[in-house]
Amino acid sequence: MTCRKRKKKCDLRKPKCLNCEEKGLVCGGYGREAVFINQYSTVSEPSVTRPKTPPNPFTVDPGAIVLPESLARSAYGEKSIGMFWDLYLPNDAISGHEASSLPTGKWSTIVTDLYVQDDALRVALLALSSAAVGRQHSDSWMVNQGRKLYGQGLAEMGKTLRDPRSASNEALLAAPQIMGLFEILFGTDTGLGVQARSWRSHAEGQLAMMTAIGPSAWKIGVAHELFLDSRMSAIIAGVRMRKATLLDKEEWRTVPWQLVPKTPMDSLLDIFAGVPAIMQCVESLRSAGVDGTRRETLAYCWTLESQIAIWLDDHRGRIYAPETDAPVPIDFPNLPTAHLTVIYWTTRMLLQLALLLLLSSPPGSPPRASPFLPSASPLSSSFNKDPRVYARRIARSVPYFFNSSSGIFGATMIAFPIGVTFMCYDQTGGGDDEYRKFIFVTFKRPGLPSSIQLFLKSMCEPGAQS
Repeated sequence: MTCRKRKKKCDLRKPKCLNCEEKGLVCGGYGREAVFINQYSTVSEPSVTRPKTPPNPFTVDPGAIVLPESLARSAYGEKSIGMFWDLYLPNDAISGHEASSLPTGKWSTIVTDLYVQDDALRVALLALSSAAVGRQHSDSWMVNQGRKLYGQGLAEMGKTLRDPRSASNEALLAAPQIMGLFEILFGTDTGLGVQARSWRSHAEGQLAMMTAIGPSAWKIGVAHELFLDSRMSAIIAGVRMRKATLLDKEEWRTVPWQLVPKTPMDSLLDIFAGVPAIMQCVESLRSAGVDGTRRETLAYCWTLESQIAIWLDDHRGRIYAPETDAPVPIDFPNLPTAHLTVIYWTTRMLLQLALLLLLSSPPGSPPRASPFLPSASPLSSSFNKDPRVYARRIARSVPYFFNSSSGIFGATMIAFPIGVTFMCYDQTGGGDDEYRKFIFVTFKRPGLPSSIQLFLKSMCEPGAQS
């Protein structure tokens, strides 16, 4: 039964199969084969033209024998989850030689392996799957079911966290990631920043789980892969709150990779992890105006800027270089390359914005409300880098990430870079309407684009900071 849920071939060995033994899973035993019988004979009918309607993936053949309710619920859930992964990362989204070395598609496989072990993860995944598939097929009942299941998932998560045996439960780290994704896509309380706070609470919960058991727990296997995916959310939350994260400490940049080599994305996130600390120092500077702190922050900022320049030299072949800077859409060769490139552009833009602020804004000047970074004065003549170069490229990339072939992964991945792009234009005087139009036109589309727009709107609400 466990192998069937994981869609893996089973050797039927008893008392437990080899798959479960090697993965350390609880073997669910061997159920009887389900046999579906149609009590009506097939009768050919003349062709009739009917109005085209979206196919319902859960249409039941009236001639099929009705399954017991518990089995029907199980089959329904399995089908929902399978269809969700098809929406999250379509089969043709990963291609090219970079696919094997980038983490874009590993998360779905890991969660599929783990969700049979933990109630909180199972309910959270079913909630997300029901809501996503329901929206895809304009089925409001499924979307509402997803919302109800999300509430149940939060309750299950609370019970799991109160269990002292859960400290080493790998599935527990995956559940907040799923719940955070649900908040991005289906959170509706945009007023007062409730949606943004809910997402942030899941990201901070992941970080608390990781740090509670230390960096040595994440060195290999499923635990290592979960750590890689969770690290990104934790750093983004740190940027959002302008608060340094423990992931910037040396042990968190080294110990989890003692047994596994780093990918280009891993090395890039090592640099990205330092950005929240810089933003926290900048925020303190604007209130205290201590020159010593300013010099230390500038030094660290230049250190990260130097590190990312070296990183680019080492991995230039993996970063997509647009053929033109004109306001035309960017079409990447594949999704993994797009993912790595846009995270690089976003990190570089944040560092250059911080340098602009440090070099051109006088100590003690009052901060201006911004969802990501305190306000800067116009571009400083003492710093010749223009972060708007990266803002323009990200804006031109937006249509690619909202293309159906990029799936839910692409749409949610580009949300943070879009937010930083808006902040960049806010800090540098606006303009570039011919570039920003790619974002605004995309956001007018229903479904994923409008959901991401609402999430970013929630991020900008004053209540999102509390």
